[in-house]
Formats: sequence, structure tokens, C-alpha cells
Amino acid sequence: MKQRIFASIALALLVAGCGGGGSSSSGTTTGATTAPAISSQPTAIVSADSGAKAALSGVAVTEGGYDMGSSSSSFQGLAFGTTSGLSKETSAVKGTTINLWMQRLANDAAPLNAVINWRNGTAKTVAATTDMSASLCTTGTATITSSESGASIDYSNCRFGSIQLNGTISVSGTSNTSNTVSANYSIGSASSPFTTTFYADTTSSVKESEDRSILTMTGFTANTTTGAISATLNGTYTEEDYVLKTKYETIISNFKTSYEFINGIYSVDITGGSFVDKEYTLVNGVYNQERSVGVTFQNFGVDRYFSTGTYSVNGTFAIQSTPSTCIDGTFAIKTITPIKDDRTAGVMTVNDNTTITFSSTGVTVAVTGQPTKTYSSFSELSGVCTQFGL
Repeated sequence: MKQRIFASIALALLVAGCGGGGSSSSGTTTGATTAPAISSQPTAIVSADSGAKAALSGVAVTEGGYDMGSSSSSFQGLAFGTTSGLSKETSAVKGTTINLWMQRLANDAAPLNAVINWRNGTAKTVAATTDMSASLCTTGTATITSSESGASIDYSNCRFGSIQLNGTISVSGTSNTSNTVSANYSIGSASSPFTTTFYADTTSSVKESEDRSILTMTGFTANTTTGAISATLNGTYTEEDYVLKTKYETIISNFKTSYEFINGIYSVDITGGSFVDKEYTLVNGVYNQERSVGVTFQNFGVDRYFSTGTYSVNGTFAIQSTPSTCIDGTFAIKTITPIKDDRTAGVMTVNDNTTITFSSTGVTVAVTGQPTKTYSSFSELSGVCTQFGL
């Protein structure tokens, strides 16, 4: 939320006390627990102020949706039969974006490349149990079980440096053609989340933070020629910081996304799905929920043009925050002129009656039938909302 741009992707209401970091109880649960529905009638924008707030919501959701929508690309190395820079975790990364979190999980799954490869038309035939402990863990174990149709890796107190892994990552699937892979991924389970624990240092037994993940990627397809990937994501994620005494949770539901990179254009499309993100603070041993935000997408797409440093966004989303920190409702965004990454050029509309124009001298918000308002910079525009972020 504040200063967190979709910092987590999938999350359970897992509020159990964890050894080494002190115990806690679930505390209050105010705020939405389900994402908002897309209304058939867009939210009314009746003033330049509400137009500015709608613009800010749109920018935040655009950035977050793009980040979340492309996150499954972290797993393309397995589908394409290459390690492609993937390796086990080497350092704790806290307060990350969804993409960095997914990259960590992909790194933990990367050892499966040793036993399964779909790139050559069929799954490599390797039916065996492989002990990877010596290469992956300083202490604890990491064991791969594989077959013709898939494989899984099970970490049990696998400690390396200041990081320890517990849980199972499984993948199953087939190669439909010589260049198309279909697969399903399963990371953790409701009864046993995949857990990454970060300790104070390489020899410490004191937990600084812990991530608990339950994630499935179904209908995962990858074209090894074009690099296009699609998947449906469901799951839960909890990030608990024992030093700051905070916790972040996210639930992601039926998030249908696809992306491709062609001719310098990186396109992310979100057909549908939603998430709810929550933030808690530990007070007297109890986690109290301070705020929540839910977002639902409908035919939402972001195209980034790397040659020009611009992007376009088109589609509909609904947003609901508790307490409300900006503007809630259903909004339809259209890009008239591609927007510069630094927001110094471009034109977008929200709900047809509001036009936002970005320029090097500021941001202009024009609502049909209302006086136009100009902000000297995007930073000034951001001031119309308090503590707003996703």
C-alpha cells in the first residue's frame, strides 16, 4: 500500500505465530476480504478533483497490473528447457515487487531443469529420485522426484547462508508441438505453505522475516519460438516481518494473464481476475489490520514500447480500499496518445468524460462540463490522495 506497488501476489489469511520471531494472533479483520465487482455503470466523475483521483488510481493499477501480469514469465526458463539465469536464492530481498517475489520462487524451482525438459517435443524420460542436498543446502535436504510427465522438488529445512526453505514445488505437463509447452505448477499447499525464512545472518537462529506461499499456475502455456506465455494464477501469500512487526497478505483469484514481446513491444493482457492486499501491524501481540485494497480486472491490457519509452493502457478495473485513500469504483481507461514512462507526455481518458494530458510542464485534468485543472507536476497531482499506493 503506501510505498508498496503490488508488493505481494497471492496470500492466505495465515496468521499463525512462527518460532524465532515471536507469536501473534489474527487480530482484527476490518476491510474487504473479497475484491470488488466490476459495475456495469462506470463511477461518475463530476469534478477535476475526482478526475485527478481517478487518474492516480489508473496509473497505480496500470503499473501494478503490468507487474503482476508479467510475473509468470519468471518461470519461462523451465518451459524453455534452460536455466536462463535462474538459480537458487542467494540473498534476502524484502519489500519487493511481485516480479521479484516470483523470480525467487522460480529460482527455487530451477533445479527441476536437471530432470525435465519439454523443448524437444516430449518430456525427457527421467523417473528417479535425486538428492540435491549437497549442491543446494548447507544443512537440511532438497530432493527431486521425477517422471516422464513432470517433477517435484521438496525442501526440508534447506539452509544456505541466511535463508532456509521448506515446502514442495511441483510441475507437470507435456509439449504439444515442437515449440509449444503446456504445464501446471503447484507451489505449497493449504496445509503446508512453501516457506522462505530469512535469518539475521548466516549463523543466526533469529528469524527476521518469513514468506509463506500457496500458488498454482494452471493452463500455463509457453511458445518457445515467440516467447509468448499465458497462465491462470490462484493462491495466497503472506509476508511477515518480525523486526518491523508488520505483515502483508494478498489473495489472488482466477487471474488470467498473457504476455508477449514482439518487435520491441511488451504486451501484457489481463482477461480477468482479482486480488485483495492487506496490511497489518503487531500491537500487544495481536495483528491489527490497518488497511486493505482490492482490484478486479476486465479485458485490461498494457503495451510498453521500449524504442520510445512509452506505454498504452486500455481496459476496465474496479478498486475498493479500506479506509478509502483515493477514489473507489469502476473505471474504464483508454489511451489516446502513448504515455511517456516519466509521464511528461501522453493523453488518456477515464470513463469517457475525463481527459488527462501529461506534458513536460505538468498534468492537466479536464472533466466534461467542469473547469480544467492543471498540476505543475505528477508529484503535485499525487498530492490529491493521502497514503495511496498498491
